[in-house]
Amino acid sequence: MYAEVVFPIPVNKVFYYKLSDSVASHVRRGVRVLTPFKTKEKVGYVNNIINKAEITDKEIKYIKDVYSPELYLTEELLQLGEWLSKRYVCTLGEAYNAILPVNLRTPKRILLRKDVQQDYTVITQNPVPLDQLTSEQKNAVETIFSSTIHNVYLLFGVTASGKTQVYFHCIYRVLSAGKDIIYLLPEISLTPQFVSRAIEYFGKNIIRVWHSRLSLSERYETYHSILEGKVKILIGARSAIFAPFKNLGLIIIDEEHEFTYKQDQKPYYHARDTAIERAKINNAKVILGSATPSIESYYNALSGKYVLIRLKERFAQRSHAKIHVVDMRNLSPKSTMCDELKNDIKKCIEKKEQVLLFINRRGFSTYIHCNKCGWTAQCVNCKISLVYHRDVDKLVCHLCSYEDRVPTSCPRCGKFKLHFGGIGTERVESEIKFLHPYIKVQRVDLDTITSRYIYEKIYKDILEKKIDVLIGTQMIGKGFDFPNITLVGIINADIMLNLPDFRAAERTFQMIVQVSGRTGRGILGGKVYLQTYNPNSYVITTAVEYDYEKFYEQEIQLRKILNYPPFVYFARIIFVGKDEKRVKSVSEKYAKDLHTTLSVLGLEKRIALVGPLTAPYSYVRKKYRWQILIKGDVKDIERLFSYVHTGPVIKNVRLIIDVDPIDIL
Repeated sequence: MYAEVVFPIPVNKVFYYKLSDSVASHVRRGVRVLTPFKTKEKVGYVNNIINKAEITDKEIKYIKDVYSPELYLTEELLQLGEWLSKRYVCTLGEAYNAILPVNLRTPKRILLRKDVQQDYTVITQNPVPLDQLTSEQKNAVETIFSSTIHNVYLLFGVTASGKTQVYFHCIYRVLSAGKDIIYLLPEISLTPQFVSRAIEYFGKNIIRVWHSRLSLSERYETYHSILEGKVKILIGARSAIFAPFKNLGLIIIDEEHEFTYKQDQKPYYHARDTAIERAKINNAKVILGSATPSIESYYNALSGKYVLIRLKERFAQRSHAKIHVVDMRNLSPKSTMCDELKNDIKKCIEKKEQVLLFINRRGFSTYIHCNKCGWTAQCVNCKISLVYHRDVDKLVCHLCSYEDRVPTSCPRCGKFKLHFGGIGTERVESEIKFLHPYIKVQRVDLDTITSRYIYEKIYKDILEKKIDVLIGTQMIGKGFDFPNITLVGIINADIMLNLPDFRAAERTFQMIVQVSGRTGRGILGGKVYLQTYNPNSYVITTAVEYDYEKFYEQEIQLRKILNYPPFVYFARIIFVGKDEKRVKSVSEKYAKDLHTTLSVLGLEKRIALVGPLTAPYSYVRKKYRWQILIKGDVKDIERLFSYVHTGPVIKNVRLIIDVDPIDIL
């Protein structure tokens, strides 16, 4: 007997290993095995068991051992891995490694949790009983369960419309049928809130969490408990979609529009599309929930590919917080906030209410430069400006993490005083503390959130009103439900709008509506100040009205004219290397090969190529970047990639293939 073994390497090849009597009874499809590989040992995945292999006696090698045999890929996950490999252009071993990583193994010391409560403090919020739904919510639940066949449902509900109540009622129905649930969240920061609420409904024994910050013991215990059927509900970030449930009935993707559902390393899968494929395999239902759906999802719902369900009313008929637009061209360059916002912050604090200030940029100043000669502090590894972080008094690159000291004068002309420009979370925090030195201010960004326990503490402190002003990036801009937050300030709405990317308008609209939705959720009501240099942009005017349909109508027309998703499928090929001339020549040669292949396959009129061109981020980590964009039907693109070179390297140039990219930067 032989085992077909694939490895998590960028080589699309099956390796054959003979089964010795000592391991034969333990080796089956889906387990991981320890094998000799060249001059060392390597862990691979058994893809099949066969009677004979076309190899010589000299080539015969034996499997040494089964690697953590209690953890394995189910038949459904093996099938999902095959789809993942084809869709996202990676090897089968790389796909399997994304589902069940090689580094997930039996720990030397297993620290089993007694229950979830040890990890997440349960905070009672008096949830609405499952049988007390509004008419819209009841209709949503009945629509979802009116069909026994597979379906994808887009739950498009305004902020604070009670989508979570619909989710929980659906979970209850699925649990009653004896099936399992995966509940995906876009940010780790939302996990404590949702775990607390889920425990209130369903108890703590059947719930687990899954995200990148779990320890090895926690990840092992969770995966193993799911395989043993002890877990019924898994709440987690994008990789939770690969949980080894054997009786999956429902997948919920909350805030489905969020770009964090896209994996940032190979394989570059999107959790939303992966969830839909997994649901097909398991005959499960998928609920995509959002107050601001992705353009693609809403388009699919309108065209009948998904079932559209609307929640148009906010819970208890509460109105949206009024958004006041502030033209930043009229602000003093020395201030981050208009006087009206400052005055309302003071009033909120006096009334013991809470404030949320949003700025999607870390640091104190986003650049420093010399007004005399034009010198700008740039990263030596990347062609971008360094960001000044006052907390550590350093200049930091947000692409490669390079750090440099802050010059006391211009290195080029010697001018004594340098200009610090741009606004980040540290600068907003500094101004608030200067204006109100005795209040409690909490900043939430990648610099302050260093562990998941900090998330939980902040969540608890806000609910217990120990925080007066919450300042942060996108981490605080979605999903949170804090009734005592009555004022929101969007410090600069243009940061994402000005990015050279076709999704910039969509992301900006979503950000404004989502952040604005963090207030006005309680009986106290709410108010929003939106600061912008582009008050007349259709993105701003439609967001101020919370009018998604109006925004969609304008955005979809632009997408159609420019032939962008959802009218075509996108793929992006990035060429990375130290020698710019070589990177350019390799990308040009690759483009020529693509054109030839398209002609041979008869796809030259069905697939369009753009480039090669320098990428917007053209020099990162001391390497040059060029790219080719591919537009066409997803099946045609899959066919194209099955005929061309997709290996990791061409003549010392790294090749990155990103199917359905979230940006083209």
